[in-house]
Order: sequence, then C-alpha cells, then structure tokens
Amino acid sequence: MEADDGDLLARMEQNLAERACHLHRELAGATVIRADDLVIADSGLDDDTFNIVAAARFTPRTAGRRIAETVTMLEATGRTFAWWVGPTSTPADLAARLAGAGLSASESESAMWARIGEPPTHPGPADLDIDLVATPEALADFAAVLAFIPSARSLVWSPSLRLRPGDCAAHHGAGHSAAREPTICCTVRTKSASWSRVSSRLSAM
Repeated sequence: MEADDGDLLARMEQNLAERACHLHRELAGATVIRADDLVIADSGLDDDTFNIVAAARFTPRTAGRRIAETVTMLEATGRTFAWWVGPTSTPADLAARLAGAGLSASESESAMWARIGEPPTHPGPADLDIDLVATPEALADFAAVLAFIPSARSLVWSPSLRLRPGDCAAHHGAGHSAAREPTICCTVRTKSASWSRVSSRLSAM
C-alpha cells in the first residue's frame, strides 16, 4: 500500500458495511440500523453471512456501553450475527473488548484493492464473458451459483428484490465460459472506489 492512498482502509471498511446491508433495504423482514458509530444489517435469517455488525466507531469511553447494548439487542433476536472488526474500527482494542464480552473470533480475511483503470496483469480467459445481471432470468442464474457457496446455503432469493440497475447500490455480474462452470461477482456502488472484506470476524452465538 502506498503512502498516497490516504484513507483507503477506512473507505474499504465503509464499503464492507454497505455491502452487508445493500440488499436488506429491499427485502421484507430485513432491517438496517445505521447509527453514527455502528452499522447493523439484520436479514431476518438465522445466518451470520447476512447478519453483520460493522464499521464500529466507538470511543474508549463509550465502547463498553455500546458493546453491551449491541450484544444484548442481538441476543434478543435469537439469531446469529457476525461482528466484523476492520483496520479502522475503534477503539484500537475493539477485538479484545468483544472477546471480553463473550464473543469469539471465528475467521479473518485479507483485504484486496486495485486502482480503477489499470489493466489486470493476468487477463482472464479469452472466452469468458461477464455481463451485468439485468433480467429475472439472469438473476436466477446468479442465485443458482450463489446456492453452491456453503456460507450462503440459507439464502432464499426473494422476488421482492427488484432489478433496478439505475438506482440500486449493487451491480451483480454473471460470467459464462464454455470450458468452465458459471461464475458470479457482486460490486457495491458507494462514494468510495472499491470494497473488500477486511480484518477479523467475531460471531455472537
């Protein structure tokens, strides 16, 4: 990472939070709570793939109270949530504070980023076509591939998720190649240039 990337880590973490809740706003039974210091995406499903807490901006003074309030609220739902601790989450000892509140670290992921406009060093297969999902049929293909992902098995693709490329925050892509299984990708359009999963995840059981 270069010195002139400035607040790249903060933008990546904010985009993670937006990716966690961009579909919830269109899904019946799902809720999004966006406080000044926290984002909570609750899908209504008992699955921490889609129930995410992120972008914590607590102070050392408020952290204890806010963690206790959030954990109590999540436990009251009876559903499992994952709290993602990113590189700019605060306070700096948030992960330790969450562990002290009874949450256990379950996994970590590395962040990825790239400058928009730079050609990839290793281009993809020549016969790979990636198209923007813009029809109900293409959306069904996207959901069919997603169903093969173990962490997304509980997902029920709802017809209430409307295809509105003009104003939807998400762009879903479906790739097809004669020599390979179908692939999918999802990008979330926010004020930042890119998004990625970051740092460690803690699951509230």
